[in-house]
Amino acid sequence: MPKPLSYPAFAFRLLLLAGAVGLLAGLGTYRWAPAAYTPALGSVAFATGLALVVYRIASGGLLKAPVQFVGAVMGGMALKVLGSLGCVAVVVYAYRPVAVPLVVVYFSAHVVFTAFEVWALLNNLRANSKTGPVAHT
Repeated sequence: MPKPLSYPAFAFRLLLLAGAVGLLAGLGTYRWAPAAYTPALGSVAFATGLALVVYRIASGGLLKAPVQFVGAVMGGMALKVLGSLGCVAVVVYAYRPVAVPLVVVYFSAHVVFTAFEVWALLNNLRANSKTGPVAHT
């Protein structure tokens, strides 16, 4: 049975993952779109911050009120989607000549971090679930 992933453990693993994603994004943009190098690293940092906030909201909802877990996850995801759209709008407006590589880097980081969040939340759900059938009233 997997142990629930605490917030500090999640943050540490996410920051390691963000370092790897940032390194790949930095190398890719430095090679193919040098003007997008610094903004690409900033967009990876923004996606990392959003992932940390959303995980904190969702895991807090699971630990404090398991009945409201779905609402906490949906609220966190709504926050993430709005933050992502805002980031992409700013990037496209501010860095128009290199917008395509930046949007690709941002959404690549977004997908990787979202998959990691889902994995961590599923570990927490598995650790909190009871064995056997659960009666719903």
